[in-house]
Order: sequence, then structure tokens, then C-alpha cells
Amino acid sequence: MLSVLLVDDEIFFRQGLRALVNWEACGFEVVGEQDNGEDAFHFIVNERPDVVITDIRMPEFDGLELIQKVIQEEKLTTKFIIVSGYDEFKYAQQAVKYGVCDFLLKPIDEGTLETTLVQLAETINRESQKSRQSTTQQNQELLNQLALGTISEQQLLEVYHTMGLNSDEEHYYVLIEHHYHSAQNQGQLSHTQMQQMMNIIQSLLPDMTIHMMFPQRGQFGIIVPQRFLRQNGSIHNFVKQLHNRLAVNQQLHIYYSEKCTGVHFLGEAYRGARNAAQFKYIDDRQLFDNAELKQHELRTIMLPSDAYKGLLHEIEQHNEAGVKRELDGLLEQFGKQRCSVEAIKATIHKLVADCLHIVQTMQIDKNRLTHLNELIGWEAAYMNRATLRELLLSFAYDCSRCIAEERKEIAKGGIQRIKKYIDMHYAEPISLKSIAAQFYINPVYLGQLFKKNYQLYFNEYLLQLRIQEAKKLLRQTDLKIYEVADKVGFSHPEYFVSQFEKLEKLSPTAYRQTFKSNAAGET
Repeated sequence: MLSVLLVDDEIFFRQGLRALVNWEACGFEVVGEQDNGEDAFHFIVNERPDVVITDIRMPEFDGLELIQKVIQEEKLTTKFIIVSGYDEFKYAQQAVKYGVCDFLLKPIDEGTLETTLVQLAETINRESQKSRQSTTQQNQELLNQLALGTISEQQLLEVYHTMGLNSDEEHYYVLIEHHYHSAQNQGQLSHTQMQQMMNIIQSLLPDMTIHMMFPQRGQFGIIVPQRFLRQNGSIHNFVKQLHNRLAVNQQLHIYYSEKCTGVHFLGEAYRGARNAAQFKYIDDRQLFDNAELKQHELRTIMLPSDAYKGLLHEIEQHNEAGVKRELDGLLEQFGKQRCSVEAIKATIHKLVADCLHIVQTMQIDKNRLTHLNELIGWEAAYMNRATLRELLLSFAYDCSRCIAEERKEIAKGGIQRIKKYIDMHYAEPISLKSIAAQFYINPVYLGQLFKKNYQLYFNEYLLQLRIQEAKKLLRQTDLKIYEVADKVGFSHPEYFVSQFEKLEKLSPTAYRQTFKSNAAGET
């Protein structure tokens, strides 16, 4: 609700104006009345009403002088509406150069004034929003300079002056981070939500003027001097109360620095709160105190792939209980190894890449992975440990489900693809195990499936295929026996000869001679 001050030396006019307008419907509240310019000036300077409705002719100094002193001398942004009699209207025209919003003739028309007020409320709210955005950008630049240690002492003093702080007092930096389930649904808080947050903070720090800083979208910071924490007892109690009030309808983390003293340590306080945020994926708490956490050194290098090897295995085996167990184990390792946010990001990126490699090798359309888009760019969303676990688990289940479905397709007709693969690659060092790995099928299951469809065990089929191809080479070429063996996939000629004799009841040499003798007899 915006505030309005009524200024006129006629009490009946002021009272009539109060009763004439539906102030609340226009977005205003009458916060005071004054009957002369001097008292009105002091009221405006002290109370800062949004709008002043004033007459021109008044005791002490007139309305034009009042407007001039407020706008030009005090540099306030107060909006003015002038009401005037017919004989004073020419003076009202002079007020245009002072930025007066409107001037109305007495007697006041209710509809005209209400229309003016509604339009003025829209203008004030729009300007207020632009001002907040500008302040946000300035604060962001200052915070960046604070973090890098490049801000000058004069700039620091200006920050303290702007925020009503003493340059040598003790203070903390408190960082509030709102959680989003994905980068896609992350966005700015609404003006109403921001106002609710400001009201809650103000209720806990009633004597302090709140200045919020916005380090990133979804994060909000405040500087809290020690002197304003008397009613809360300590920074810990304040942060706990703040979280309890803010977390009623939203999920969030709060990070706060250790106590810092003096203008030169404001940057240290900011960096302290940022450091506390490094622990959000390795700890289930909602409140992070850097004074406690800074004693622990964090690992900045990603975990080796062995850390999630078991998880990949359970995904391939379509074992949901195993997937859950292994993922929880990986998240636990993040905590035990004291991994930084960057180390966790790198490890998860590698895990996701390995999962996608399995899926794409099986020629599975990645669009079937319903949670992939949520996982892409997950680090841009502000999540807690539980939300990250939920997202990773959903993605792992997606991969496992797609692999299982693809295997069923192979069981229905895909076994022919496997046989075709064997027929094309028989000369290579293939085995039941290697082909099962190639198609992400359990070797035992593949062996049973092959026997069911072709009435031969895999090894029997492969041996027969190789011997048949060897017989062709013996008939059609003059290759030596060891060369024939190598051409059809036998690494040891002796083994080739023994297997050939087992199936054909004669040696490769004898087979070739018999074929040549028969061919000569026919000619």
C-alpha cells in the first residue's frame, strides 16, 4: 500500500478529501494531514510519503515552494498532485518544471482524482521495480569486487554508508538459496514472494534497514551487523528462526559466514558464506556455518570411474534395489571424500556420459530417457542433496528400463541380429561373453536364447561356422594350414587341426588332398 499526505490550510477540505476517495481501492493509505507548507516539509523529510496532494496558497510557505524544497533541495522522489482554485491555476503551471504529476481544480471531481491516483500508483510501482533492478546490478558488481578483493576502501565506505552500517562494527554475511528441481523451472521469485521474504527478515531484525544483495538468480544475501542480533541472541539463533519462517512453503539452504570486524573484512564475510555453500551436496543439513566448516579441506578432483562401476553394473542388470544401493553409496563417497561442488559436478557428468554411451551403443533413442533433459545443466539449478539424489535415481532407472526393454526386443527378434553379427565377425576373437557385452545381455541368458532358437550351443555354432569357412579356403586357395586357421579365427594351428579332425573325421591336409583327387578324377 502506497502512502499519501494531504496538505491544505482548510480542515474541511482535507476531511472532505479523505471521505471523497476510496483510497484503498486506488492502492493508497492516507498517512497524515498538514495545514501549512513548513510542517508539511518536515513531515515529508521524516516520513517519506509516496504522494503529496497539496494546495498552492498556504501559510509559512506555499505549495510551489514546498515542492521546490522537496524535489530540488532534498532530492526526494516524492510525487506531487496540486489542487487549486480558478484564480490560482496560473501558478500551478509553474509547477510543471518541478515534475508535478497533475494539477486539479477545486472542487475536486472524485472520478478524476481516483483515475490520477491509479495511474500514479502504476508509475510508482514501475519506477520502484526499475530502481530495485538497478540496485541489484550495483550490489552484484560490488559483491564480485568484494569476492575478488578489488574493491577500494572508498567504495567499501560508500557501501556501509548506503546500508546504514558502521565501518568498524562486527557483522556476518547470510546467503539464502532457494531450491529448484531443475534448471528448466528455475526462475526469479515474484515481487510478492520477495516482499514476503523482506517482511520476515524485517520482523526478525526490526531495528535494521534491510538491504538484499543478489549474487545469482535464486540466491539472496544480507549483511547482518552484530548489534542487531540482540533480540535473537546469536547469529545461529537468527539463522534458525529465519529458516523456520522462510521454509514453510519453500525449500532452501542458508549459508552464513563467521563474525568479521571492520570495513576491510566485508569481502571475507561474503567469501565465507560462499565457501559454506560448497558443502550442500555432502551434508543433509539446511543451515551451514562457515566458522565450523572452514576447518575441513575439500577435494577438488572428480572421483575415479571405479567409484560408480557398481552402479553401472546394476543399471545394466535392471536391478532397481541395486541401483538405489549403489547410488546411495556414491553419494556417501562424496561426503567421505569431502568433495567440493566442482568435483561432484565433474563426477556426475562422467557418470551420465558413461550411461549414455551404453544406451547409444545399444542404439536406444536417448529421447526415451524422460529425465535426461532435467539432468542436463542440473548444476545451474539450486538443489539440495535429497533433490539431486532423486533426479539421479530417476535417470538411472530410465537407463535401466530402456536397456531391459531393448533386451526384450532382442529376445523377440533381435537374436537374429546377434547371429548376423557372429556370421560377419566369426574370424575375430569373439566369445559368448564378448558378444553378450556387445549387446548388453547376460551371457547365460544369451546362451540359453541362442540354443532355443538354433538348437545349437553358441560354441558349437561358432566352431561349425569356422570349419565350414576353412573348408572353402582349403578347396579354393593354396594357403598353408596355419594361414587358413588364422583366416577363420583360430590363433593356434594345432587347435584348428584337432577341431577340424573332430568334425570332419580327417585332417585339413587330408581334406584338401581328397578334394583335389576327386576333382582330378572328374576331369
